Amino acid sequence: MGTYQSSKDEENQRLVMERLEALWDVTMVGLPMTAKVDALACRNGIATALIEIKSRNYTYDEVQGFGDIYVDREKIAAGQAMAKMLAIKFLFVVKLTDRLLCVAVHPDFDLSKLGSTVSRLNSPRDMNDEDDVVRLPIHKFKVIE
Repeated sequence: MGTYQSSKDEENQRLVMERLEALWDVTMVGLPMTAKVDALACRNGIATALIEIKSRNYTYDEVQGFGDIYVDREKIAAGQAMAKMLAIKFLFVVKLTDRLLCVAVHPDFDLSKLGSTVSRLNSPRDMNDEDDVVRLPIHKFKVIE
């Protein structure tokens, strides 16, 4: 898993965190890249959820046609482990061009059931970049905005 994050990625993440604060009445605390997940949601000073945020330049209808949203397996596994250790939820949030989606990833959920594939990404890190990814079924996501 790479650690590259563009300034646009950071801006999208900040905007999503601000929106989640308003929607969920929480304080979002950004985590360092070494944590492998993006943020911690807190209410009344108590951690309630770990959050991984992704932005995709697709509409909700386009994503429905894909059937799945791909995410780095290592990010999901790290989020699961941290959530289990902290006894809190792990939420995967996706910002689309027209919606905000969320799915809870249970700490004990077997990632092998989500299917694995190696994705060749056209990325700023490396044109031959490969990541082990899992497919999260779009029908499992809840539209939160």
